[in-house]
Amino acid sequence: MNHHTESNLRTTEVLENIARDLGDARITLGEFMSKLSDRAFGLAILIFALPNTIPLGIPGVSSICAVPIAIFALQMLVGRSKVWLPRFIRKQSFEGKSLKLVIQKCLPYLRKLDRIFKPRMLFATKGMTERLVGLIIMIHAAIIFLPIPGGNFIPAICMCMLALGLLERDGLVVLLGIGASVLTIGGMTAIILKIVSAAWVALLGVV
Repeated sequence: MNHHTESNLRTTEVLENIARDLGDARITLGEFMSKLSDRAFGLAILIFALPNTIPLGIPGVSSICAVPIAIFALQMLVGRSKVWLPRFIRKQSFEGKSLKLVIQKCLPYLRKLDRIFKPRMLFATKGMTERLVGLIIMIHAAIIFLPIPGGNFIPAICMCMLALGLLERDGLVVLLGIGASVLTIGGMTAIILKIVSAAWVALLGVV
């Protein structure tokens, strides 16, 4: 992939290049991150959120994806300009063909969104708003990490909205993603509290 021209490509074109470059063999997370170049934060969050938007039938995929998403989001929150990963995480590997399959499944839908995204309201794509997005994505990552049946889909959609808004410098999409995230986090928090309350009542009944 030519990193010098990548900044001029649409997000879907970058994803197409990544899918094409991925082989079927296992690849470490560090090797994969080196392919993302200057848009690493947004692309990494998008790519690790996408598996939660489609039924893959792979147990634990949400929790596996949540950890790197949380690490990326924390670095956005503190204002880092480059992605950093601990060595033990960089050495973790996954099958390239699995990620290629996820990207290929999602690309047709993302291409349809290309006509919607455009640079606008740029104030919402940088600075303190970008840090706020990092905080929100951290909360979403915590939610999808929890074993809540069906609880990963809507948070993942919100993360994709936020990541795509930043990648395409579309402040309107970022703001819509923040609004959707507030509603989602509020709803998921209510569900989690109900589950905890029910578990607590059941525990007291046993005791």
